[in-house]
Amino acid sequence: MGVRRIALGWYTPESWQQLKAVATDELEDSFEEFVHKMTKQIQQWEVNGFEVVKVYIDIDHLVAWCKRHGYRVDSRSRAAYGTLLAMHDGELFDINTPIEGLPGRMQ
Repeated sequence: MGVRRIALGWYTPESWQQLKAVATDELEDSFEEFVHKMTKQIQQWEVNGFEVVKVYIDIDHLVAWCKRHGYRVDSRSRAAYGTLLAMHDGELFDINTPIEGLPGRMQ
């Protein structure tokens, strides 16, 4: 069996504040709370044999991608965006790149 990897969207303290300003769902109150929660989750994944790769999220690019495709800036769209970012080796990609079948489009 090959290496099992999980790409995890990650933020800086500054990008966390940007995300808090645009997210349409509830987030941890602080960057420190986010780090604490995710550190525990990362440890759990690693215990179960996964390698966790942090993918740093550019909030302006995330928002532009969501807006282009009619998605809310919520956990589903952030996960889809993070997947695309991981598929592009962490490099920003063309915002026209869709993920087919992603629920959560704004009406």
